Amino acid sequence: CVVDDDAHEDHCECAVCFDELYKRTQGVLLDDAGRRLCRHVVHLDCLKDLPSYRDNNGAPLCPLCRRASAGVTALPSIFDDARRWFDLVDLDRSGQVAAEDVLATLKAQLPVDEEAIDARWDSLWAHFDHNGSGTLAYDDIAAPERGLVAFLERAGLNKATPKTP
Repeated sequence: CVVDDDAHEDHCECAVCFDELYKRTQGVLLDDAGRRLCRHVVHLDCLKDLPSYRDNNGAPLCPLCRRASAGVTALPSIFDDARRWFDLVDLDRSGQVAAEDVLATLKAQLPVDEEAIDARWDSLWAHFDHNGSGTLAYDDIAAPERGLVAFLERAGLNKATPKTP
């Protein structure tokens, strides 16, 4: 992550261009079945514009783990398309998202100070993870009034994110 000297905040950065991830649409790589290939999040335009990150067959490679993919897709905002967001964060397709995957994705997409959210994450997560499993179902994310999306909206974070194309 890069340090913003003016605000003294740390934000996640794109591994390709080193700009803050939340400032532009993020992308993820997909496998042959259309599922998310790996945990890495990069700017969508950086993924599309990297000819050097292709395997011998022209398939896009993850710039971090170098796994070959079948394609790229935009990672939608949790506010614009919570269902698709959830499906892409649910890497193992279990119908549950893990705390660390939600945290990493939110830090990539929202203008939040990494250190501040890391310090408060356990108490924030406990507010939604009622059974202490370390995972959330889609309803825990999208439930009106009590879900993670509603919480983030009340915090005003839905107004600070770029719209998904």
